[in-house]
Amino acid sequence: MIPGEGAAISAREYAGCLNDFLADRADDAPFFFWCGCHEPYRSYTPGQGVQHDERLEAITEIPACWLQDDTFRHDLLDDAVETECFDRQVGNLPQTLEAMDKLHNTLVVCNSDNGAPFLRVKVQMFDEDFRLPLCAT
Repeated sequence: MIPGEGAAISAREYAGCLNDFLADRADDAPFFFWCGCHEPYRSYTPGQGVQHDERLEAITEIPACWLQDDTFRHDLLDDAVETECFDRQVGNLPQTLEAMDKLHNTLVVCNSDNGAPFLRVKVQMFDEDFRLPLCAT
């Protein structure tokens, strides 16, 4: 997805940053590359989900601890669009490593620093607050 004008989604292509970083290093040099993004964060553009996605009608069940209205359904979709943007970006990183023949001896770790940007999730002691992504390959 190409972010629209004023969108909070970054136009930065993270795999391109990794490629540039690795191109400046000796082939056999060890490296540490940290890729921090700001998608999805609460600063997302309201309504961007509906602009890029037709799944609003698919959001039929909202956990009881959250608002049960159309405004919140839009909020969920806006967050989902940014999450998918992040997923695509992260998915391109191993492909970049493989193209440079570095994936076979590279540890890739992906995690989140907090939960979803909704009430009863961040900085709370509810179940949803503890469901943070972590993946290593």
